[in-house]
Amino acid sequence: MVWSVLTTDFEPATTPTGKLYIDGAWVDAAERYSRHDPARPDRTTGTYAAADLGDVERAYDAAARAGDGWAALPAPARASLLMRAADILERRLEEAALRMVADIGKPIRDARAEALRATAVLRYHAGDAVQPDGETYPSSDPGVLLMTRSEPVGVVCAITPWNFPLAIPAWKLAPAIGLGNTVVWKPAEAASGSAVLLTEVFEEAGLPPGVLNLVTGSGARLSDVLVGDRRLSALTFTGSVEVGDRIRVAAAQHRVNVQLELGGKNPALVLADADLDRAAARIVAGAMLSTGQRCTATSRIYVEEAVRDELVELVLAHTAALHVGDPYDEETDLGPVATEQQLRTVAGFL
Repeated sequence: MVWSVLTTDFEPATTPTGKLYIDGAWVDAAERYSRHDPARPDRTTGTYAAADLGDVERAYDAAARAGDGWAALPAPARASLLMRAADILERRLEEAALRMVADIGKPIRDARAEALRATAVLRYHAGDAVQPDGETYPSSDPGVLLMTRSEPVGVVCAITPWNFPLAIPAWKLAPAIGLGNTVVWKPAEAASGSAVLLTEVFEEAGLPPGVLNLVTGSGARLSDVLVGDRRLSALTFTGSVEVGDRIRVAAAQHRVNVQLELGGKNPALVLADADLDRAAARIVAGAMLSTGQRCTATSRIYVEEAVRDELVELVLAHTAALHVGDPYDEETDLGPVATEQQLRTVAGFL
């Protein structure tokens, strides 16, 4: 691998002190926490509001109040708002990319690509919001009309991870909002800066009060009240299997619809007639990029014995060509792991 040292003239990406976003207003919390740049742990990159149980309750109050009005808004109007949000995020692309680098150490080129993907997700779901919302079916009785109609479920809780601070929230927030639901969003602490920025984007796009409510802080502290609120209709979570299992069990007590995206163990299959150099390049990209910090990371390879040794040599060659170093450097392929806890986890594998 190619290594680079950190530059000395770096100026960290900064964000104003983060607040909670509840009922269309930025509000303080009783406690705060600070985040530090993974590439330069001595540099503080943001101070954020640590929500408590009362803050979450107020967020659900706001989401519930906004529900009927937002669901009644014509779908083209909701779609237009998502399109405006995409345009605003695209305009703030470099700021969003730098915020992701400061949050989790994602290399700047990867961060730009993720920000662009988030804009594409917003636009996709703007289009999806105006698709047909039901179907009719043939009936054996000429006097009976058989039909279905899709309707908003109500209040959705979105709990998102740190490894894709903009793309995964966009996957969850855009369809929920575009299809007429209101949202209480709890991002991972490490991604707090990116979450504040994306919420600012929705606010600037003109999202009505209460449709999106951001509560930052400790997931362990807030999980019970997030999952157990009586007004919650559906919950979407991306994260560990352990936490996902706890959420599933808790949500079942209230008959809440749950969507879980948990850890993966992802193989690559290479047959003897494959383009081995291309296969090796894709394997290394799948395993190494994002510093391997994604649930879709390639974690094992099945290869026919006849080409095993050649593939191993090619994988080693592609790995050696990766540039490891400062995530703000345009040449960097692999930056630091995102947090001290993640560093301990990875070191524990060795």
